Amino acid sequence: MTSNKTAEKASVENGGLESQAQPENGDMEDFTPPMSLFGILKKLATAGVEMRGLEPIPVEKRTHTKYYNIFTLFGGSFLSVLPLSIGTTPTLAFGLSFRDAVAMIVTMQLVFVLPTLYILTLAPLLGMRQSVQFRYVFGKYPNALISLIVILEVLIFGMLATVAGAECLSAVRPDTLPIEGSIGIILVLGFCISFIGYPALHFICQYIWIPTGIALLILIGCAGSKLQQQAPTSSIGAAPYLATISICAANMATWGTIVGDYACYMPPQAPRRRLAFYGLVGLYVPFSLMMILGAAIGGAITTSPSWNTAYGQGGLGAVLGEILVARLGGFGRFILVILGLSIVTTSARDMYSMSLFTVAVIPWLRHIPRVIILLGAAGVMVGVAIAASRSFLPTLSTLVGIAGYMTGPTVCVFLIEWLYFRKADPSSIDPAIWDDATALPSGIPAIISCIGPWALIITSMSTAWYTGPIAVNVGDLAYELGTVSSGLLYFPLRALEIRWRGRL
Repeated sequence: MTSNKTAEKASVENGGLESQAQPENGDMEDFTPPMSLFGILKKLATAGVEMRGLEPIPVEKRTHTKYYNIFTLFGGSFLSVLPLSIGTTPTLAFGLSFRDAVAMIVTMQLVFVLPTLYILTLAPLLGMRQSVQFRYVFGKYPNALISLIVILEVLIFGMLATVAGAECLSAVRPDTLPIEGSIGIILVLGFCISFIGYPALHFICQYIWIPTGIALLILIGCAGSKLQQQAPTSSIGAAPYLATISICAANMATWGTIVGDYACYMPPQAPRRRLAFYGLVGLYVPFSLMMILGAAIGGAITTSPSWNTAYGQGGLGAVLGEILVARLGGFGRFILVILGLSIVTTSARDMYSMSLFTVAVIPWLRHIPRVIILLGAAGVMVGVAIAASRSFLPTLSTLVGIAGYMTGPTVCVFLIEWLYFRKADPSSIDPAIWDDATALPSGIPAIISCIGPWALIITSMSTAWYTGPIAVNVGDLAYELGTVSSGLLYFPLRALEIRWRGRL
Protein backbone atom coordinates (compact mmCIF):
# COMPACT_ATOMS: atom_id res chain seq x y z
CA MET A 1 0.00 0.00 0.00
CA THR A 2 2.83 2.34 0.95
CA SER A 3 4.71 1.58 -2.25
CA ASN A 4 1.60 2.32 -4.33
CA LYS A 5 1.22 5.71 -2.65
CA THR A 6 4.90 6.44 -3.22
CA ALA A 7 4.65 5.58 -6.93
CA GLU A 8 1.49 7.64 -7.25
CA LYS A 9 3.19 10.61 -5.60
CA ALA A 10 6.20 10.29 -7.91
CA SER A 11 3.92 10.29 -10.93
CA VAL A 12 2.26 13.51 -9.77
CA GLU A 13 5.61 15.13 -9.04
CA ASN A 14 6.79 14.29 -12.55
CA GLY A 15 3.98 16.40 -13.97
CA GLY A 16 2.26 13.39 -15.53
CA LEU A 17 5.03 12.91 -18.07
CA GLU A 18 5.69 9.34 -17.04
CA SER A 19 2.07 8.45 -17.54
CA GLN A 20 2.16 10.14 -20.92
CA ALA A 21 4.82 7.74 -22.05
CA GLN A 22 2.75 4.69 -21.07
CA PRO A 23 -0.21 3.09 -22.86
CA GLU A 24 -3.46 4.73 -21.90
CA ASN A 25 -6.70 3.10 -23.00
CA GLY A 26 -4.99 1.72 -26.04
CA ASP A 27 -3.37 5.05 -26.94
CA MET A 28 0.24 6.05 -26.53
CA GLU A 29 1.71 9.51 -26.32
CA ASP A 30 4.06 10.49 -29.09
CA PHE A 31 7.35 10.67 -27.26
CA THR A 32 9.49 9.29 -24.48
CA PRO A 33 11.61 12.19 -23.22
CA PRO A 34 15.32 11.55 -22.75
CA MET A 35 16.51 12.07 -19.19
CA SER A 36 18.43 15.23 -20.10
CA LEU A 37 15.15 16.87 -21.15
CA PHE A 38 12.96 15.31 -18.52
CA GLY A 39 13.14 18.17 -16.03
CA ILE A 40 12.38 20.81 -18.62
CA LEU A 41 9.50 18.85 -20.15
CA LYS A 42 8.06 18.15 -16.70
CA LYS A 43 7.89 21.88 -15.97
CA LEU A 44 6.40 22.64 -19.40
CA ALA A 45 3.70 19.97 -19.06
CA THR A 46 2.68 21.11 -15.58
CA ALA A 47 2.61 24.72 -16.81
CA GLY A 48 0.00 23.78 -19.43
CA VAL A 49 2.18 23.38 -22.54
CA GLU A 50 0.54 20.86 -24.89
CA MET A 51 2.74 17.79 -25.39
CA ARG A 52 0.28 15.49 -27.17
CA GLY A 53 1.12 14.75 -30.78
CA LEU A 54 -0.74 12.70 -33.40
CA GLU A 55 -2.26 9.83 -31.42
CA PRO A 56 -6.08 9.75 -31.21
CA ILE A 57 -7.50 11.51 -28.16
CA PRO A 58 -9.41 9.26 -25.71
CA VAL A 59 -13.03 10.20 -25.05
CA GLU A 60 -12.31 10.98 -21.40
CA LYS A 61 -9.78 13.63 -22.48
CA ARG A 62 -12.14 15.30 -24.93
CA THR A 63 -13.51 17.79 -22.45
CA HIS A 64 -13.41 21.07 -24.38
CA THR A 65 -17.06 22.19 -24.40
CA LYS A 66 -16.58 25.86 -25.18
CA TYR A 67 -17.85 25.32 -28.70
CA TYR A 68 -17.94 29.05 -29.41
CA ASN A 69 -14.12 28.91 -29.36
CA ILE A 70 -14.34 27.78 -33.00
CA PHE A 71 -15.85 31.19 -33.74
CA THR A 72 -13.32 33.10 -31.64
CA LEU A 73 -10.34 31.10 -32.95
CA PHE A 74 -11.00 31.81 -36.61
CA GLY A 75 -12.76 35.14 -36.12
CA GLY A 76 -9.96 36.40 -33.90
CA SER A 77 -7.22 35.39 -36.32
CA PHE A 78 -8.97 36.38 -39.55
CA LEU A 79 -9.89 39.86 -38.39
CA SER A 80 -6.45 40.87 -39.56
CA VAL A 81 -4.46 42.18 -42.49
CA LEU A 82 -4.07 38.72 -44.12
CA PRO A 83 -7.52 38.59 -45.81
CA LEU A 84 -7.29 42.33 -46.35
CA SER A 85 -4.11 41.88 -48.40
CA ILE A 86 -5.59 38.92 -50.31
CA GLY A 87 -8.67 41.03 -51.00
CA THR A 88 -6.63 43.54 -53.00
CA THR A 89 -5.90 40.96 -55.71
CA PRO A 90 -9.30 40.91 -57.54
CA THR A 91 -9.24 44.70 -58.09
CA LEU A 92 -5.54 45.56 -58.08
CA ALA A 93 -4.06 42.45 -59.74
CA PHE A 94 -6.95 41.00 -61.78
CA GLY A 95 -8.58 44.30 -62.80
CA LEU A 96 -12.14 43.62 -61.62
CA SER A 97 -14.42 46.47 -60.61
CA PHE A 98 -15.14 46.76 -56.91
CA ARG A 99 -18.78 45.72 -57.43
CA ASP A 100 -17.85 42.58 -59.34
CA ALA A 101 -15.13 41.73 -56.82
CA VAL A 102 -17.61 41.95 -53.94
CA ALA A 103 -20.13 39.75 -55.74
CA MET A 104 -17.48 37.10 -56.42
CA ILE A 105 -16.09 37.18 -52.87
CA VAL A 106 -19.47 36.86 -51.15
CA THR A 107 -20.88 34.09 -53.34
CA MET A 108 -17.82 31.98 -54.16
CA GLN A 109 -16.41 31.90 -50.66
CA LEU A 110 -19.79 30.79 -49.32
CA VAL A 111 -19.76 27.87 -51.74
CA PHE A 112 -16.20 26.80 -50.95
CA VAL A 113 -16.50 27.09 -47.17
CA LEU A 114 -19.20 24.40 -47.01
CA PRO A 115 -16.85 21.37 -47.29
CA THR A 116 -14.62 22.88 -44.61
CA LEU A 117 -17.55 23.33 -42.24
CA TYR A 118 -18.60 19.73 -42.72
CA ILE A 119 -15.09 18.41 -42.09
CA LEU A 120 -14.94 20.55 -38.94
CA THR A 121 -17.88 18.65 -37.46
CA LEU A 122 -16.12 15.29 -37.90
CA ALA A 123 -13.27 16.00 -35.48
CA PRO A 124 -15.32 15.68 -32.25
CA LEU A 125 -16.88 12.45 -33.55
CA LEU A 126 -13.50 10.88 -34.28
CA GLY A 127 -11.21 12.55 -31.74
CA MET A 128 -8.39 12.68 -34.27
CA ARG A 129 -6.09 15.28 -35.73
CA GLN A 130 -6.78 16.02 -39.37
CA SER A 131 -3.62 14.26 -40.55
CA VAL A 132 -4.67 11.10 -38.68
CA GLN A 133 -8.12 11.22 -40.28
CA PHE A 134 -6.39 11.35 -43.65
CA ARG A 135 -4.61 8.07 -42.87
CA TYR A 136 -7.94 6.26 -43.24
CA VAL A 137 -8.00 7.45 -46.85
CA PHE A 138 -4.37 7.78 -47.91
CA GLY A 139 -2.84 5.02 -45.76
CA LYS A 140 -0.03 5.45 -43.25
CA TYR A 141 2.97 5.96 -45.51
CA PRO A 142 1.40 7.54 -48.63
CA ASN A 143 -0.25 10.00 -46.24
CA ALA A 144 3.22 11.48 -45.71
CA LEU A 145 2.99 13.00 -49.19
CA ILE A 146 -0.43 14.52 -48.46
CA SER A 147 0.84 15.85 -45.14
CA LEU A 148 3.76 17.46 -46.96
CA ILE A 149 1.28 19.12 -49.33
CA VAL A 150 -0.73 20.39 -46.35
CA ILE A 151 2.45 21.77 -44.79
CA LEU A 152 3.10 23.69 -48.01
CA GLU A 153 -0.46 25.04 -47.99
CA VAL A 154 -0.19 26.17 -44.38
CA LEU A 155 3.27 27.61 -45.03
CA ILE A 156 1.89 29.65 -47.92
CA PHE A 157 -0.81 31.31 -45.81
CA GLY A 158 1.47 31.68 -42.80
CA MET A 159 4.11 33.33 -44.95
CA LEU A 160 1.65 35.70 -46.63
CA ALA A 161 0.16 36.64 -43.26
CA THR A 162 3.58 37.35 -41.78
CA VAL A 163 4.67 39.52 -44.71
CA ALA A 164 1.39 41.48 -44.62
CA GLY A 165 1.82 42.21 -40.93
CA ALA A 166 5.52 42.98 -41.34
CA GLU A 167 4.76 45.57 -44.01
CA CYS A 168 2.57 47.39 -41.47
CA LEU A 169 5.25 47.34 -38.77
CA SER A 170 7.92 48.55 -41.21
CA ALA A 171 5.63 51.40 -42.29
CA VAL A 172 5.41 52.77 -38.74
CA ARG A 173 8.80 54.46 -39.17
CA PRO A 174 9.90 53.99 -42.79
CA ASP A 175 13.61 53.16 -43.24
CA THR A 176 13.95 52.47 -39.51
CA LEU A 177 12.76 48.88 -39.04
CA PRO A 178 13.50 46.67 -42.08
CA ILE A 179 10.88 44.20 -43.14
CA GLU A 180 13.17 41.32 -42.14
CA GLY A 181 13.14 42.60 -38.57
CA SER A 182 9.35 42.98 -38.63
CA ILE A 183 9.00 39.40 -39.84
CA GLY A 184 11.19 38.25 -36.98
CA ILE A 185 9.10 40.12 -34.38
CA ILE A 186 5.82 38.63 -35.62
CA LEU A 187 7.12 35.08 -35.78
CA VAL A 188 8.75 35.21 -32.35
CA LEU A 189 5.44 36.31 -30.83
CA GLY A 190 3.58 33.67 -32.85
CA PHE A 191 6.02 31.01 -31.69
CA CYS A 192 5.39 31.88 -28.04
CA ILE A 193 1.65 31.30 -28.52
CA SER A 194 1.95 28.10 -30.56
CA PHE A 195 4.58 26.84 -28.09
CA ILE A 196 1.88 26.52 -25.43
CA GLY A 197 -0.45 25.02 -28.03
CA TYR A 198 -4.18 24.43 -28.32
CA PRO A 199 -5.25 26.17 -25.05
CA ALA A 200 -3.29 29.37 -25.71
CA LEU A 201 -4.58 29.67 -29.29
CA HIS A 202 -8.20 29.43 -28.19
CA PHE A 203 -7.72 31.76 -25.21
CA ILE A 204 -5.87 34.59 -27.00
CA CYS A 205 -8.21 34.57 -30.01
CA GLN A 206 -11.14 35.28 -27.68
CA TYR A 207 -9.78 38.76 -27.05
CA ILE A 208 -7.37 39.81 -29.80
CA TRP A 209 -10.21 40.78 -32.14
CA ILE A 210 -11.24 43.67 -29.86
CA PRO A 211 -8.24 46.00 -30.44
CA THR A 212 -7.99 44.84 -34.05
CA GLY A 213 -11.67 45.59 -34.69
CA ILE A 214 -11.31 49.09 -33.24
CA ALA A 215 -8.18 49.69 -35.33
CA LEU A 216 -10.00 48.61 -38.50
CA LEU A 217 -12.89 50.96 -37.83
CA ILE A 218 -10.40 53.80 -37.40
CA LEU A 219 -8.71 52.78 -40.65
CA ILE A 220 -12.01 52.88 -42.55
CA GLY A 221 -12.81 56.29 -41.07
CA CYS A 222 -9.42 57.69 -42.09
CA ALA A 223 -9.68 56.28 -45.61
CA GLY A 224 -12.99 58.10 -45.94
CA SER A 225 -14.17 59.22 -49.34
CA LYS A 226 -11.07 57.90 -51.13
CA LEU A 227 -12.55 54.41 -50.92
CA GLN A 228 -15.35 55.63 -53.21
CA GLN A 229 -12.87 56.62 -55.91
CA GLN A 230 -12.64 53.20 -57.53
CA ALA A 231 -10.70 52.39 -60.68
CA PRO A 232 -12.83 51.13 -63.59
CA THR A 233 -12.59 47.56 -64.83
CA SER A 234 -9.25 47.09 -66.59
CA SER A 235 -9.69 43.56 -67.92
CA ILE A 236 -12.20 41.75 -70.08
CA GLY A 237 -13.42 38.21 -70.55
CA ALA A 238 -13.75 35.35 -68.08
CA ALA A 239 -10.10 35.21 -67.00
CA PRO A 240 -10.26 37.66 -64.02
CA TYR A 241 -13.43 36.01 -62.71
CA LEU A 242 -11.96 32.52 -62.95
CA ALA A 243 -8.80 33.74 -61.21
CA THR A 244 -10.91 35.19 -58.41
CA ILE A 245 -12.74 31.87 -58.05
CA SER A 246 -9.40 30.12 -57.56
CA ILE A 247 -8.45 32.64 -54.86
CA CYS A 248 -11.79 32.16 -53.07
CA ALA A 249 -11.47 28.38 -53.26
CA ALA A 250 -8.01 28.52 -51.74
CA ASN A 251 -9.16 30.87 -48.98
CA MET A 252 -12.00 28.64 -47.78
CA ALA A 253 -11.38 25.05 -48.90
CA THR A 254 -7.76 24.95 -47.75
CA TRP A 255 -8.85 25.02 -44.12
CA GLY A 256 -10.58 21.70 -44.69
CA THR A 257 -7.15 20.07 -44.55
CA ILE A 258 -6.34 21.32 -41.02
CA VAL A 259 -9.59 22.38 -39.37
CA GLY A 260 -9.96 19.14 -37.41
CA ASP A 261 -6.89 20.03 -35.34
CA TYR A 262 -8.91 22.71 -33.55
CA ALA A 263 -11.98 20.66 -32.62
CA CYS A 264 -10.50 17.24 -31.80
CA TYR A 265 -10.54 17.92 -28.04
CA MET A 266 -14.32 18.41 -28.11
CA PRO A 267 -16.59 15.53 -26.99
CA PRO A 268 -18.39 13.24 -29.48
CA GLN A 269 -21.76 14.74 -28.53
CA ALA A 270 -20.67 18.24 -29.60
CA PRO A 271 -23.56 19.89 -31.52
CA ARG A 272 -22.54 19.59 -35.16
CA ARG A 273 -24.88 22.27 -36.51
CA ARG A 274 -23.73 24.75 -33.91
CA LEU A 275 -20.10 23.97 -34.68
CA ALA A 276 -20.77 24.51 -38.38
CA PHE A 277 -22.47 27.83 -37.60
CA TYR A 278 -19.56 28.96 -35.44
CA GLY A 279 -17.21 27.99 -38.25
CA LEU A 280 -19.30 29.96 -40.75
CA VAL A 281 -19.37 33.18 -38.72
CA GLY A 282 -15.75 32.73 -37.61
CA LEU A 283 -14.18 31.82 -40.94
CA TYR A 284 -16.41 32.96 -43.81
CA VAL A 285 -17.82 36.20 -42.38
CA PRO A 286 -14.66 37.97 -41.16
CA PHE A 287 -12.53 36.67 -44.02
CA SER A 288 -15.05 37.90 -46.59
CA LEU A 289 -15.57 41.28 -44.89
CA MET A 290 -11.83 41.86 -44.71
CA MET A 291 -11.45 40.85 -48.35
CA ILE A 292 -14.15 43.33 -49.32
CA LEU A 293 -12.27 46.08 -47.49
CA GLY A 294 -9.10 44.94 -49.24
CA ALA A 295 -10.84 45.05 -52.62
CA ALA A 296 -11.98 48.61 -51.89
CA ILE A 297 -8.45 49.70 -50.97
CA GLY A 298 -6.98 47.85 -53.96
CA GLY A 299 -9.42 49.53 -56.34
CA ALA A 300 -8.61 52.96 -54.91
CA ILE A 301 -4.82 52.68 -54.91
CA THR A 302 -4.39 53.57 -58.58
CA THR A 303 -6.79 56.54 -58.33
CA SER A 304 -4.96 58.16 -55.40
CA PRO A 305 -1.46 59.48 -56.21
CA SER A 306 -0.33 59.34 -52.56
CA TRP A 307 -1.61 55.79 -52.07
CA ASN A 308 -0.09 54.66 -55.35
CA THR A 309 3.30 56.11 -54.40
CA ALA A 310 3.15 54.48 -50.96
CA TYR A 311 2.23 51.13 -52.50
CA GLY A 312 5.24 51.26 -54.78
CA GLN A 313 7.52 52.00 -51.84
CA GLY A 314 6.26 49.54 -49.22
CA GLY A 315 3.28 47.52 -50.41
CA LEU A 316 -0.08 47.44 -48.67
CA GLY A 317 1.46 48.21 -45.27
CA ALA A 318 2.80 51.51 -46.60
CA VAL A 319 -0.66 52.35 -47.98
CA LEU A 320 -2.22 51.72 -44.59
CA GLY A 321 0.51 53.87 -43.07
CA GLU A 322 -0.26 56.67 -45.52
CA ILE A 323 -3.96 56.47 -44.63
CA LEU A 324 -3.44 56.47 -40.86
CA VAL A 325 -0.37 58.62 -40.28
CA ALA A 326 -1.47 61.35 -42.70
CA ARG A 327 -4.68 61.81 -40.70
CA LEU A 328 -3.71 60.87 -37.14
CA GLY A 329 0.06 61.37 -36.84
CA GLY A 330 1.59 59.50 -33.92
CA PHE A 331 -1.71 57.86 -32.94
CA GLY A 332 -1.94 56.55 -36.50
CA ARG A 333 1.40 54.82 -35.99
CA PHE A 334 0.03 53.15 -32.88
CA ILE A 335 -2.97 51.89 -34.87
CA LEU A 336 -0.58 50.62 -37.53
CA VAL A 337 1.28 48.59 -34.90
CA ILE A 338 -2.00 47.00 -33.79
CA LEU A 339 -2.83 46.08 -37.39
CA GLY A 340 0.64 44.63 -37.90
CA LEU A 341 0.39 42.52 -34.75
CA SER A 342 -3.13 41.35 -35.64
CA ILE A 343 -1.41 38.67 -37.68
CA VAL A 344 0.34 37.07 -34.70
CA THR A 345 -2.40 34.53 -33.96
CA THR A 346 -2.53 33.54 -37.63
CA SER A 347 1.19 32.86 -37.61
CA ALA A 348 0.85 30.96 -34.32
CA ARG A 349 -1.98 28.80 -35.65
CA ASP A 350 -0.06 27.99 -38.81
CA MET A 351 3.12 27.05 -36.93
CA TYR A 352 1.00 24.83 -34.66
CA SER A 353 -0.47 22.97 -37.64
CA MET A 354 2.89 22.68 -39.38
CA SER A 355 4.45 21.08 -36.30
CA LEU A 356 1.69 18.44 -36.23
CA PHE A 357 1.80 17.61 -39.93
CA THR A 358 5.60 17.41 -39.85
CA VAL A 359 5.26 14.34 -37.62
CA ALA A 360 2.93 12.82 -40.21
CA VAL A 361 5.60 13.34 -42.88
CA ILE A 362 8.47 11.97 -40.79
CA PRO A 363 6.87 9.41 -38.41
CA TRP A 364 9.95 8.89 -36.21
CA LEU A 365 9.61 12.52 -35.10
CA ARG A 366 6.67 11.43 -32.95
CA HIS A 367 9.28 10.45 -30.36
CA ILE A 368 10.26 14.11 -30.12
CA PRO A 369 8.14 16.66 -28.22
CA ARG A 370 5.95 18.88 -30.40
CA VAL A 371 7.50 22.01 -28.91
CA ILE A 372 10.90 21.06 -30.33
CA ILE A 373 9.52 20.41 -33.82
CA LEU A 374 7.86 23.80 -33.53
CA LEU A 375 11.27 25.47 -33.53
CA GLY A 376 11.97 24.01 -36.96
CA ALA A 377 8.60 25.16 -38.29
CA ALA A 378 9.26 28.69 -37.05
CA GLY A 379 12.68 28.73 -38.68
CA VAL A 380 11.27 27.66 -42.04
CA MET A 381 8.59 30.35 -41.90
CA VAL A 382 11.19 33.05 -41.18
CA GLY A 383 13.31 32.12 -44.19
CA VAL A 384 10.44 31.72 -46.64
CA ALA A 385 8.62 34.87 -45.50
CA ILE A 386 11.73 37.02 -45.97
CA ALA A 387 12.18 35.64 -49.50
CA ALA A 388 8.50 36.23 -50.38
CA SER A 389 8.60 39.82 -49.16
CA ARG A 390 10.80 40.81 -52.12
CA SER A 391 7.90 40.75 -54.61
CA PHE A 392 4.74 40.43 -52.61
CA LEU A 393 1.71 40.96 -54.87
CA PRO A 394 2.72 38.49 -57.63
CA THR A 395 3.82 36.06 -54.94
CA LEU A 396 0.55 36.45 -53.05
CA SER A 397 -1.82 35.79 -55.93
CA THR A 398 0.29 32.94 -57.29
CA LEU A 399 0.81 31.08 -54.01
CA VAL A 400 -2.80 31.41 -52.85
CA GLY A 401 -3.87 29.94 -56.18
CA ILE A 402 -1.38 27.06 -55.87
CA ALA A 403 -2.67 26.33 -52.36
CA GLY A 404 -6.13 25.95 -53.85
CA TYR A 405 -4.92 23.66 -56.61
CA MET A 406 -3.39 21.33 -54.02
CA THR A 407 -6.40 21.44 -51.70
CA GLY A 408 -9.15 20.58 -54.19
CA PRO A 409 -8.19 16.93 -54.91
CA THR A 410 -7.29 16.21 -51.27
CA VAL A 411 -10.59 17.43 -49.83
CA CYS A 412 -12.59 15.83 -52.65
CA VAL A 413 -11.05 12.38 -52.14
CA PHE A 414 -11.44 12.58 -48.35
CA LEU A 415 -15.14 13.49 -48.56
CA ILE A 416 -15.87 10.74 -51.12
CA GLU A 417 -14.25 8.18 -48.83
CA TRP A 418 -16.20 9.37 -45.78
CA LEU A 419 -19.60 9.93 -47.40
CA TYR A 420 -19.72 7.17 -50.01
CA PHE A 421 -17.43 4.34 -48.97
CA ARG A 422 -17.72 4.71 -45.18
CA LYS A 423 -21.37 5.89 -45.25
CA ALA A 424 -20.50 8.74 -42.85
CA ASP A 425 -20.23 6.15 -40.05
CA PRO A 426 -17.76 7.04 -37.25
CA SER A 427 -17.52 3.36 -36.28
CA SER A 428 -15.82 2.68 -39.62
CA ILE A 429 -12.86 4.71 -38.36
CA ASP A 430 -11.21 2.43 -35.80
CA PRO A 431 -8.79 4.46 -33.65
CA ALA A 432 -6.93 1.28 -32.66
CA ILE A 433 -5.42 0.98 -36.17
CA TRP A 434 -4.39 4.61 -36.64
CA ASP A 435 -0.69 3.65 -36.78
CA ASP A 436 -1.04 0.18 -38.38
CA ALA A 437 -0.03 0.35 -42.03
CA THR A 438 -1.45 -3.11 -42.83
CA ALA A 439 -4.85 -2.44 -41.27
CA LEU A 440 -5.23 1.02 -42.84
CA PRO A 441 -6.08 1.40 -46.54
CA SER A 442 -3.13 1.12 -48.92
CA GLY A 443 -3.66 4.72 -50.00
CA ILE A 444 -2.74 3.91 -53.59
CA PRO A 445 -6.14 4.89 -55.10
CA ALA A 446 -6.15 8.15 -53.13
CA ILE A 447 -2.61 9.09 -54.09
CA ILE A 448 -3.22 8.33 -57.78
CA SER A 449 -6.42 10.38 -57.64
CA CYS A 450 -4.55 13.37 -56.17
CA ILE A 451 -1.46 13.21 -58.38
CA GLY A 452 -3.10 12.27 -61.70
CA PRO A 453 -5.16 15.49 -62.01
CA TRP A 454 -1.99 17.57 -62.05
CA ALA A 455 -1.75 16.86 -65.76
CA LEU A 456 -4.89 18.97 -66.12
CA ILE A 457 -4.00 21.40 -63.33
CA ILE A 458 -0.68 22.40 -64.91
CA THR A 459 -2.18 22.92 -68.35
CA SER A 460 -5.10 24.97 -67.04
CA MET A 461 -3.44 27.08 -64.32
CA SER A 462 -2.91 30.82 -64.69
CA THR A 463 -0.40 32.47 -62.37
CA ALA A 464 2.12 35.29 -62.48
CA TRP A 465 4.83 32.66 -62.87
CA TYR A 466 3.28 30.31 -65.44
CA THR A 467 0.17 30.08 -67.62
CA GLY A 468 -0.89 26.77 -69.14
CA PRO A 469 -2.20 26.38 -72.71
CA ILE A 470 -5.82 25.88 -71.59
CA ALA A 471 -5.66 28.93 -69.33
CA VAL A 472 -4.29 31.07 -72.18
CA ASN A 473 -7.52 30.60 -74.12
CA VAL A 474 -10.10 30.27 -71.34
CA GLY A 475 -8.72 31.38 -68.00
CA ASP A 476 -7.75 29.66 -64.75
CA LEU A 477 -9.68 26.38 -64.54
CA ALA A 478 -7.07 24.45 -62.57
CA TYR A 479 -9.03 24.16 -59.32
CA GLU A 480 -12.24 23.05 -60.99
CA LEU A 481 -10.67 20.52 -63.37
CA GLY A 482 -8.31 19.17 -60.70
CA THR A 483 -11.08 18.63 -58.15
CA VAL A 484 -13.56 17.02 -60.53
CA SER A 485 -11.00 14.71 -62.16
CA SER A 486 -9.74 13.52 -58.75
CA GLY A 487 -13.27 12.49 -57.81
CA LEU A 488 -13.80 10.68 -61.10
CA LEU A 489 -10.58 8.75 -60.59
CA TYR A 490 -11.16 7.86 -56.96
CA PHE A 491 -14.56 6.18 -57.28
CA PRO A 492 -13.47 3.24 -59.49
CA LEU A 493 -9.95 2.90 -58.05
CA ARG A 494 -11.13 2.72 -54.44
CA ALA A 495 -13.95 0.33 -55.36
CA LEU A 496 -11.40 -1.99 -56.97
CA GLU A 497 -9.17 -1.85 -53.88
CA ILE A 498 -12.05 -2.70 -51.55
CA ARG A 499 -13.05 -5.62 -53.78
CA TRP A 500 -9.46 -6.89 -53.83
CA ARG A 501 -8.87 -6.49 -50.08
CA GLY A 502 -12.34 -7.59 -49.06
CA ARG A 503 -12.60 -4.72 -46.56
CA LEU A 504 -12.24 -0.98 -46.25
